[in-house]
Amino acid sequence: MSGKKTLTMNKLLIAHHNIRGLNNKINDLKIFIQTHQPDIITINESLKIQSTNRIFNYTITQPQNNKGRGVAIIHKNNINVEIL
Repeated sequence: MSGKKTLTMNKLLIAHHNIRGLNNKINDLKIFIQTHQPDIITINESLKIQSTNRIFNYTITQPQNNKGRGVAIIHKNNINVEIL
């Protein structure tokens, strides 16, 4: 080789879901996650997520000023995240 470095990218699996209320569909979402193991899931129409709703090995992030129907981002715990 001529001194060039090769950058290898791993596959990143991202899903989006219009869930229409996460609290009453958390078990369906857990089944989806177990089946597909996405790295990141973006959610709209999440409504206000109850603090008791947790997903093993994932973090659920929702803006503090989440108005209207709500949005959320769910990501694997091994992904470094900085909230802007």
